[in-house]
Amino acid sequence: MSELIDPRHPFNKQINTIKNAFNKKEVPENLTTTQIEGVTVRIDGERSMAALQDLIGRLNQIPAGREVLDVLREQGVPLQMQGGLGGTFGYFSPDPENTHICLNSDRDLNKLCSTLVHETHHLMQHLQDTTADRFVLNLKSQIMLDRAKEADSQTWALRACREWAALGNDKPYEQFKYFYPEIAEAFEEALAKNNGVEDDKVWTETFKGW
Repeated sequence: MSELIDPRHPFNKQINTIKNAFNKKEVPENLTTTQIEGVTVRIDGERSMAALQDLIGRLNQIPAGREVLDVLREQGVPLQMQGGLGGTFGYFSPDPENTHICLNSDRDLNKLCSTLVHETHHLMQHLQDTTADRFVLNLKSQIMLDRAKEADSQTWALRACREWAALGNDKPYEQFKYFYPEIAEAFEEALAKNNGVEDDKVWTETFKGW
């Protein structure tokens, strides 16, 4: 469950990087665990600490961001920031022995704004899942469900970007639009047809654009 792929980087290399991270049950030894505003964080140095402080500050500015912080605090899920993840942006690991969200400190913070909203929404989806899902659904239905979850997470990420844009910070939306033009195009077309009003109708069309 993750917003893994940067289309400018080799697909197989990114997948292998994420597989290796997912398979680690233990917290990497080079990470230090601390807290920022009640959120448990794991960092690999001062640069990661500064980036997370900046990111959490940005999240506090918007409703979607404050929801992210509330979920992380309430669930006690660590937010991990580290380098060496190649071209990936980040991921959510539901592993019961090491549930966490990880962001790639080597990537642009303006992009990681939407990535964190996206991955936290995967966490929220995971909390609502039932164990029976994987046994009741056939393969086709499970693929459809997974795609719907991805589209839902991307829609929430875009909504957060629009909230930042409303405050005068267009950079997260510009980054989102650069990496996911088909979703941004679906949003902008729906917004134009709806006379510039961002409502559930627009977000439904955005969801379909994934």
